[in-house]
Amino acid sequence: MPYSLIERCNAALASLGARSVTSLGEESKEARLCALRAEPVRDALLRAHPWNFAMRRADLPALAEEADGANRFQLPADCLIVRLVEAAEPDDWRVEGRTLIAPVPPPAAVRYTARITDPTQWDALFAECFSAKLAAELAVAVTGSRAEEGHREQLYRAKLAEARRNDALESGSAVPREGSWLEARVG
Repeated sequence: MPYSLIERCNAALASLGARSVTSLGEESKEARLCALRAEPVRDALLRAHPWNFAMRRADLPALAEEADGANRFQLPADCLIVRLVEAAEPDDWRVEGRTLIAPVPPPAAVRYTARITDPTQWDALFAECFSAKLAAELAVAVTGSRAEEGHREQLYRAKLAEARRNDALESGSAVPREGSWLEARVG
C-alpha cells in the first residue's frame, strides 16, 4: 500500500519515540525538522543508487555546439543524475550545471534518475530506506543522543543494502542464457 510523505515522516518519528505530525506546516518541532530534512534526504537517496522506479529516458535536443565539437544539451527538469549517455563512452561526457556536454549528435539519448516527489510512486523498500535515513538525520535533534544517531544510521544501511539487492533483481537476469559463453565453456 502506498504511503504519503506525512506517513513516511511519521514512521521516522515513531522509530525515535517522537510524536507524530498531521502536516509539515504545523507548529511543532517534529514538523519543522521533517520539513527541513525530507526533501534533501529524498534527493540524496535517489542519487545514491540507480533505482528502477526512478529511471527515465529522454532524447535531448542540442542547445549549442562546443569548440571541441561536442554538443551542449539541456537536462530534463526532473533529472537528479545522468546515469548513461548512449553512443558515448563514460569518460566522454560531463554535466555542467543543468546541461550535458557530450560528443554525440542530437538528440542525445540519455538515461537518468528522476526526482520522484510523490511517495505513492516510490518502491516500497525505497520508502522504508527513506524513513530510516530520515530517522538517522533527525535522531540527535529529537533524542539528543549521538548513539541513537549511530544506531539509526546502521539500521538505514541495512535497509539500503536490502533495497539495492531487490532493486537489482529487476535490472535483468544474472543467469546466463542458453547458448551463452558458459554453455560453450562447459560443453
